[in-house]
Amino acid sequence: MKVIVCSDSHGAFAAAEQLLEQQPKAAAVIFLGDGAEEWGDLHEIYPEIPFYPVRGNCDWGSDWPGERIVELGGHRIFCTHGHLYGVKTAGTALLEKRAAEENCDIVLYGHTHVPRIDYIAGRYYLNPGSLRQPAEGHPGYIELNLDGKNTVPIRVEI
Repeated sequence: MKVIVCSDSHGAFAAAEQLLEQQPKAAAVIFLGDGAEEWGDLHEIYPEIPFYPVRGNCDWGSDWPGERIVELGGHRIFCTHGHLYGVKTAGTALLEKRAAEENCDIVLYGHTHVPRIDYIAGRYYLNPGSLRQPAEGHPGYIELNLDGKNTVPIRVEI
């Protein structure tokens, strides 16, 4: 199962649409916040793709949840933008505690605009970076391949 994980598009409708066009066989899209306007529109254009969004700190007026747990491909996935857990200042320490409490094996977050693929204490911590304003490297997202016990995250630049 291929799941697309992206974050922080900040109005970059064309980049977000390009991502969906590049991944026509995606089983789901997880959006980690800061781009509710364009992703709301894209979900209407591509309603056949299961869509799991969370609200970011710049998504004023969005009724999306601040965090959610998604079960896909045999995995329990904790999704959040990251601002509620201080990821810019404290790293993933609070996320690690929360993931353990919720018994999640994959943690997805954004907010920092820095792509990360980490494996800590038996869990993946994945940050796709930004689709529009990367703090490091190029704009991009994560292609998350899930197959039962196997997890293969791949960072894709656009």
